[in-house]
Amino acid sequence: MIPRRVRNAVLIAFLCHGLFILTARYRLSYDAFTHMLFAEHYAENWFSLWEPRWYAGFTVVSYPPLTHQLVALFVPVLGFEKAFALILWLVTTLYPLGVYAFSRIFIGRVSASYAALVSSVLLPIYVAAHIFGQLPFLASTLLSLVSAVSLNRYLREGGLHNFLLTVSLYATTMALHHASLLVQPFLIFAVLVNHSLGAGRKTQWRQFILRVLLICPFAILSSFLVIWPFWQWGAHQTMQTPIDHLSRHNFFTDPLASAVFFFPMYGPLFIFIPFLLRKCQPRFIGLLISFAVLFLLGLGGTTPLPRLFFGDSWEWLTYDRFAFWASLTLTPFFGMLYIGLRRKFRFTSTLRPTAIRRGVIPGLTWSFFTITALGAWLTPYFFRLQPDPIDTQPIVDFLNAPERSAYRYLTFGFGDQFVYLNLLTDATTIDGSYHTARTLPELRVSGIGQIDTVYWALKGIPAIDAIMKKSGEYGVRWGFVNRKDFVPALQKMGWVYLKTLSNGIQVWENPQALVPEASSAREADPFTAFSWGSFPFLSLVTTLSLGALRIMPVQAERVLRGVHVILVGLIPLSLCFWYYRTIAAFPHARVYFTYTDALFFITDALAVFAVVLWLSVIIARSSNDTGQTSLLILPSSSRPRSIRDFIFHPSSFILFLFLLFFLSSLSVLWSRDWHISLYISLHFWLVFLLILSLGDWNRSWNFVMLGLTAALSFQIVLGLIGFTLQSTAFLKPLGLNWPGLLDPLTPGAVVVR
Repeated sequence: MIPRRVRNAVLIAFLCHGLFILTARYRLSYDAFTHMLFAEHYAENWFSLWEPRWYAGFTVVSYPPLTHQLVALFVPVLGFEKAFALILWLVTTLYPLGVYAFSRIFIGRVSASYAALVSSVLLPIYVAAHIFGQLPFLASTLLSLVSAVSLNRYLREGGLHNFLLTVSLYATTMALHHASLLVQPFLIFAVLVNHSLGAGRKTQWRQFILRVLLICPFAILSSFLVIWPFWQWGAHQTMQTPIDHLSRHNFFTDPLASAVFFFPMYGPLFIFIPFLLRKCQPRFIGLLISFAVLFLLGLGGTTPLPRLFFGDSWEWLTYDRFAFWASLTLTPFFGMLYIGLRRKFRFTSTLRPTAIRRGVIPGLTWSFFTITALGAWLTPYFFRLQPDPIDTQPIVDFLNAPERSAYRYLTFGFGDQFVYLNLLTDATTIDGSYHTARTLPELRVSGIGQIDTVYWALKGIPAIDAIMKKSGEYGVRWGFVNRKDFVPALQKMGWVYLKTLSNGIQVWENPQALVPEASSAREADPFTAFSWGSFPFLSLVTTLSLGALRIMPVQAERVLRGVHVILVGLIPLSLCFWYYRTIAAFPHARVYFTYTDALFFITDALAVFAVVLWLSVIIARSSNDTGQTSLLILPSSSRPRSIRDFIFHPSSFILFLFLLFFLSSLSVLWSRDWHISLYISLHFWLVFLLILSLGDWNRSWNFVMLGLTAALSFQIVLGLIGFTLQSTAFLKPLGLNWPGLLDPLTPGAVVVR
């Protein structure tokens, strides 16, 4: 059961973050529109790896896709902005649950509930969500906390279910954002120390070491495989000229850096740091060390630690994320200190204990945190982080004209609103807001983030001179100026003032612009595109299934059974549609490509998801054969059998299929083309597992028959329509009337035999 305080914390987070989101505070953030562009890319073409709108084209495998793909699912219904807001609202609302679960590893139920309560108004979450707009980072960090919880449970209990859930969580976390790779070692270290030195239980060292040695390689391998194109792309990257960032400044000599990246990251929690070492138990040593290192890394260039940790690469990292993680590791200590303060004042204060417990201490504490959270609301007004909102419609109308859309454009002084313009038009630019992905040499050596925002950068407007000289060769013809400070630089490069739009934006033209070559998508091989579009989402489905069965086994199984029924019911209907994705091509002369190339049909997708749901329940059941699961309350006829039941007590038909498909897999060894044999054998095994799931959950057969009936009806209707169209085309030249043929009583009807 979730404690009342935690439920209240979720409600507070829902309302407070909802106020920010419903008033669209994310529009004033740095990265929100960037993530919307990625999401819209996947909504338009899920498996495309090439985005042409920035940097004259760049590959999207430079950023893990899962968060953007989740937003993309809702883009067709809600639009890119509301879809982003929905996922952001969901992630920020769930943070108290993640903090509570993580805190329970180290502290008691009551203290952890207070930690969750404070996380509902924790300033760093508001800053990351509504000022920085870092949705993928927030989602990945939230799942990192849950991964630590699952790891702790696996180390304590073992079991296949806990093992696979932990591995799946680490893979899904990596698919959300690659920065989780930097925080996972600290969380794992804290969990391992707590488990080995935890009070109240005797550590079985042999079992503990074996479980650690077993989980580590599988977690690492799954994290690599789920986004392997990202690691492949990163292995061939060369470092760009570092871009200045305030989080790398010395906080003692730069007050602005500390005002932006220190005090907002810790807020009221900072006053609790001196109390951390008081009455610290040995099992907290791992968490304390993790906090200390994260805290020092979060200071950026204030200390030499980042240089020691990351070497020359330290200048390409931003250190606000380390401060964010450090603040999260403080929340369990706040829960303990809050309980201690309540007990101390209960016995030493002259006021009534009830007043202290229910009034003074809680009131002062939560008012303090709430006021700091409101600071995130007021920050865009106190610190002008972005220019005033710009009406982009006149610019969109200008660019969409046929004689103009063939050229590229640049904006000057729009701030991060220039990304919003990128979302509204198909015209392309050599600028962008994801610096890691750019390939143009002039941008890589420039040492600036965006051309548009160079006015606010340390190097200033002169830093874009080299880029502007080459812009005409890249097809940049149009320039939209919001800040007049850019005008001298444009005049220096020979640009010509064209006109001023109705929104006050000046339009400048580059007379030296060449018509850019038609942008062709530089797609990778089919398997890379397929794995990028499917592996992350498959890991999420697996995690959600196994996680739900761990938290609410009975309710989750019923839901998974219902989804399984729908999926298998759609399989016959999906066979009517010849929609596929090429995984790999192995062409052979005079052989039709469907018999050589590896194709993934929509039917295969339904079957894979159905099998994953069924296997999740089977795994959960197998891990709880001792009777500790509430699945035992299900009727005996609907109980899922364990894996041992299928292996050691198969029916003759299942055994026959197993042997047949096993032999088909062996044919890979002597096949003339082992690729095709492997592809076909994998399809056989998918069919085999689907049959097993239908045999176990036999009630699904009713919906399979219903789907088959719908498919046959659909085919009959299509056949009649096709026959009608073909017959009409055949009879019209003969002067025959088709409607008359349908009714033999119609005068002049002709019977054709």
